[in-house]
Amino acid sequence: MFLERIEQDLKTAMLARQLAKVELLRSLKTAIVKEGKDLTEEQELAILKTAQKQRTDSAEQFGLGGNLAGQLKEEAEFAMIAEYLPALMTEKMIENTVVDIIVALIERNDGVKPKLGDVIKEFKKVTSDSKMTIDNKFLSEEIKRQLA
Repeated sequence: MFLERIEQDLKTAMLARQLAKVELLRSLKTAIVKEGKDLTEEQELAILKTAQKQRTDSAEQFGLGGNLAGQLKEEAEFAMIAEYLPALMTEKMIENTVVDIIVALIERNDGVKPKLGDVIKEFKKVTSDSKMTIDNKFLSEEIKRQLA
């Protein structure tokens, strides 16, 4: 599970005096422990994804505000959190999967173009066995582009 790995990495970072990493790992550990003791791997993963999303949003805000140091810190933390997450599905993989799904849905519905929600539901079904994470914003934009 993620908590055990974070705790081990925290010890290693403390011994190596990697202060930025120690700070991040402590915050991740706290976020997981705060949610409860017997969390499933999926629940821990959701906490890490939320933490990563927060870093993305913060980096964007720092960038808009002209705070380069803050932006770089958040981007570095984003990268550190990414080490714990499953691989990100590439844009090309998403594009190909979306095309295949739309073609299948059109065939299944006698030539009627599917709706955005139908494609998203089918995408989730098709990729449910995959441990890869998905950029949902890109997925939504790609589906809209393909349906246009």
